[in-house]
Formats: sequence, C-alpha cells, structure tokens
Amino acid sequence: MSQLKTQIIDGLITYGGFDPNLFTSFSFEVDKTPLSSIKYPLIAVFLYCLGIPMLQRFMRNRQPPPLKYLMILHNLFLSVASFFVALLIILELMSFREKGYQWFTLFCALNYQEQQKFLTLLYYVNYLLKYYEFVDTIFLALKHKPIGFLHAYHHPATLVLTWGQLVDATGVQWLIILLNLCVHCVMYFYYGLAAMKIEVPFKKIVTILQIVQFIIDLFAAYGAWGSHYFRGVCFGTARAGAIGSFILTSYLYLFIDFYDSTYNSKDKKVTKILKED
Repeated sequence: MSQLKTQIIDGLITYGGFDPNLFTSFSFEVDKTPLSSIKYPLIAVFLYCLGIPMLQRFMRNRQPPPLKYLMILHNLFLSVASFFVALLIILELMSFREKGYQWFTLFCALNYQEQQKFLTLLYYVNYLLKYYEFVDTIFLALKHKPIGFLHAYHHPATLVLTWGQLVDATGVQWLIILLNLCVHCVMYFYYGLAAMKIEVPFKKIVTILQIVQFIIDLFAAYGAWGSHYFRGVCFGTARAGAIGSFILTSYLYLFIDFYDSTYNSKDKKVTKILKED
C-alpha cells in the first residue's frame, strides 16, 4: 500500500510538476491556507443563491448554448477526480495501519497533528472540488432544467460542511468524505454517459447509493459525536458534531423524499394504469 502511494505521489511530482513539500508538510491553517477563511464559503454560497436565479431569468427566453462536450468533460473529470482522491485516502489510512494504529483510532481518534500533511491535503482537495461542483447547477440553469430544493440546498451545504470539518479537524471526516467520493465516482460517470446519450439503467441505483451513504454517515457521525461528548475519545468539537449531524440528517430526509417522489410515484402511476386497463 505504501509503495503504491509513493509511486502515485512520485508521478504527481514528476509529471504534474507539484512541489514535493506539498505532500510532506501541508497544513490547513485558517486565514493562511488559500480559501481557508470562513468568508470564502459564505461568499460562494451568497453568490450561488443570488447568481443562479439571475442566470435562470437571463436564460428564460434564450436558447441553451451547446454544452454537450463541456458536460461530458465536466462529469468525467469529477468521476476520475473522485476515484483518485478516494484511492489516495484509502492508501493513506492503510499507511497508518502499517504504522500500528488501531482501527478505532483510524475511525475517529486521529488528532490534529496526525491528520496534517497528506491526509489533510486530500481533505482540502475534496473541499476545493465542492466549489467546482457548483458548475452542476450552472449547467442546469443554462439548459432550462428545473433546479429543485434538494439540489439547490445540497451543493452549498456540502461546501460549508467540508470547510467546517477541515477547520475543526474531526477525526471521523475521512469516512464521510470517502463515501461521498465513492458515490460521486459512480454518479458523475453516469452523468457523463448520459451527456454522451448512452442509456444506462442505473439512475435509481445512484439514488439508493446516496441514501445508503447517508445512513452510514449518520451512524458514524452520531457515534463519533457521542463518543467525543461523553467519553472524550473521538477527536473534534461538539460544534462540528452538531452541525455535521444536522446537515447529514437533512440530506437523508431529502434524498428519501426524492426517491419516494421520483420512483415510488412512478410505480404507483404504472400500477394505476394497469388496473384501469
């Protein structure tokens, strides 16, 4: 595992031109690391909430621009990036195991110093990706597609969530991030195929994966929050636990509601038609 991680990092340094110190001495510090101040996610959310309705109004009587190839590249990039960051998180966690760390320590008890350098760098890359994922909504507005509450809430809330977990260095955040990256790898691959007009019958499966993701997230988040609050064994803050658990709980409710209204209502309509026939 360590050898594979080293080979990947060497490749990034050699072919990507990255500074070797980035992988060995990265530290997330508020107001010092780029986009680390609270003003950046708040400004981004404000511009998102203001700009998307303005863009929808601007596009109301206009034809959508040709976006097919941009959307293909956008979705495949996010699918590959999600896979790559998820793989590196797994490899980094395995390197902790090779150093003798216990599973529970890896689950939620890595402290601030232990998370710094490469693991926090991966969390930070995931945080930066959340800014880029706002492009999803821009595409929907440009194509005259409806933007529901779930979509409009999910993107900015996730940006705020990832920033807050980075700041408070919660020990359990790797699990929430890893599951999200795995789901996004599948989801954006599906969207990329859809943009290529390739029909694949797993849209429903993507939604189920998202719901399962949030169920696991909540068990982990509430468990780590409770362990921190009552036993002091999981690293983080009560603030991060409360905000993270609230956002993840709202996601689960909204995605179950989306599943019910999207798929169960269709099944009911089909059943009704069959009965009438």
